[in-house]
Amino acid sequence: GGGVCAAGTSETRSCPCGGTETRTCSASCTWGAWSGCAAGECTPGATETQSCGNCNTGSQSRTCSSSCFWGPWSACAGGGACAPASTQACNNACGVAGNQTCSAACAWGPCCAPSEVCGNTCDDNCDGAINEGCAPPNDLCAGAIDIGAGGDFTGTTALAGNDNTSCAGGGCGTGDRDVWYRFTLTQPEVVFLTLQGDGQTWDSVLHVRSGSCTGAEAACNDDSCGAGNRRSQWTGILGAGAYYVVVDGCGSASGSFRLRFVRSPCPEATAARQITAPGTFSDNTCGAANNHSTSCGGAIDPDLPYFLGLCPVTYSLRARTCGDGQAGNWRSSIQIRRGGGGSCGSVEVGCIGTNCDYELLVNWRSDITRSVTGPDLFFIIVDGSGIAFSQCGDYELIVS
Repeated sequence: GGGVCAAGTSETRSCPCGGTETRTCSASCTWGAWSGCAAGECTPGATETQSCGNCNTGSQSRTCSSSCFWGPWSACAGGGACAPASTQACNNACGVAGNQTCSAACAWGPCCAPSEVCGNTCDDNCDGAINEGCAPPNDLCAGAIDIGAGGDFTGTTALAGNDNTSCAGGGCGTGDRDVWYRFTLTQPEVVFLTLQGDGQTWDSVLHVRSGSCTGAEAACNDDSCGAGNRRSQWTGILGAGAYYVVVDGCGSASGSFRLRFVRSPCPEATAARQITAPGTFSDNTCGAANNHSTSCGGAIDPDLPYFLGLCPVTYSLRARTCGDGQAGNWRSSIQIRRGGGGSCGSVEVGCIGTNCDYELLVNWRSDITRSVTGPDLFFIIVDGSGIAFSQCGDYELIVS
């Protein structure tokens, strides 16, 4: 009496997920625990429901599988794309694999990879920078960036290697870290290259090689635009061909920069007609061709150009042939032009015809002053201002 079973007896039953389980009656005539079934979370076919929450409305449910484990929750209706703090695998816009996390507003965050992938245009590791820790794409000459269209090009040498020996005129030994650019000319052109005005102060070097990455030196400049200025600038004429531009460092200098490249074909421009300082320049237009027609004359007259690269300062640029003392009162005009493209620049800054002692018919020469700002390429064109017949002759051009 007093017990619920006979000590030592046992009984068996089927398990919810298959198989059997057994329990045994103890010496005190009470049943022990069932044992023998496989572990599980639930009874097959059972369901449970809960409120969605987390920016969603309605409810979601899940069902116990035949293996006694809960299946996934059904999708919630409306309000959000995901449950806060949940994560999922993804690929960013550059195809790099990563993960994204759901925000408190139930929206997927950015797709972030464990580390930055060099050479693409994505912030792969979501740290706010692109290709950080990577060498620039134009670190080697084989990756030289084409700047033939002209304009401003930003870059850095900070993570580049030292692949180019600094040019001879720089006095900087083997140089430091460097990056490469390239352009091709189909005819001789006036070329202006500058790192001036970029706000940087590290000691840069500009080096131009002709034909190949190891070709002859075509141009070189270390410091320009006055004492204490360690930035580089070069102006000159280059013939037809391929050129490679190296932004280099002097000694152990490196950093970010803005390279400006300006080019313009300019008929009859010569090294002798490059202005590097204020002065007087003598010539005769009668032997020249009629390459330009200015807004103040010159449609039927021969002309001669001068060119100069200006530093990052605003100048009062004056060019005059007044009082040049040359024989013959031929009618002159002077035009100032700026920039690349066109013929001797693409933008007219100003033009003046005969404005020297015109009333007295003593000196039909020209005097023009304009405010100009560098760094940029400028041209001064001495022309005639003939009306009925061509005007040309000797002159002295005074530039200040």
